[in-house]
Amino acid sequence: MTRVSPTDARRAISADWLANRRAYKTRIILLSLRVTQLFMGDTANPRRISYPFVAFHRFLSEWVFSMEIRPTTTIGPGLAFHHGFGIVVNPQAVVGANVTLRNGVVIGNKVAGGPCPIIEDGVEFGANAVVIGGIRIGQGAVVGAAAPVVPDVGPHPRR
Repeated sequence: MTRVSPTDARRAISADWLANRRAYKTRIILLSLRVTQLFMGDTANPRRISYPFVAFHRFLSEWVFSMEIRPTTTIGPGLAFHHGFGIVVNPQAVVGANVTLRNGVVIGNKVAGGPCPIIEDGVEFGANAVVIGGIRIGQGAVVGAAAPVVPDVGPHPRR
């Protein structure tokens, strides 16, 4: 999957921190994610030293904060959560940089082991949006609240 270097982790933590001003819960989850990925080294073949970090991150994100974001998920820097609760991101999904997720967003596959979405940079999701299957959400797209997205969504240039 992805190999995480200390420089990449530091850059991602800094971008996450800036994207989530005053959102301490989000900062804690993303810091836990980035540190866990750093200890994993390669998310497809994690080092044994990372196992306690993986367990701690999953406990923190899933049990304490009710968000399912596994450390094997490829997530670009600057991910922002607004009212992050009930967010589910499939471990095989790819999420670009500067993406915004709101409460109840689900990014996953239609069937177990099936293809997962690719979310490009700068995409914004409304509350309870559902994106499933092997689709691509283009750069800068805005997915409305409670929108079920199953076809590809093209990029949306910002003015």
